[in-house]
Amino acid sequence: MQFLRGLKDQYHNIRSHVLLMDLVPSITKIFSLEVQQELASNHLISNINSANTKHVNSSPVCTFCGKSGHSESACFRKIGFSQSR
Repeated sequence: MQFLRGLKDQYHNIRSHVLLMDLVPSITKIFSLEVQQELASNHLISNINSANTKHVNSSPVCTFCGKSGHSESACFRKIGFSQSR
């Protein structure tokens, strides 16, 4: 019970789950559940960071002028519009 009370608020679902069990599992089992949740949280954060990095790096690069942010078909220099437009 002391271990459960000492868990941070981010593990409230584990605490609730364990307290609702008919038989309270061993401290090792509870700790294992906490570690699994932490690993899952870290994996989710890692996937989000990876997706954000891929999104940032996926901006097109114009093959005509070499600048990023547009493709050759929308290149102001190739089409003839001034860059300010």
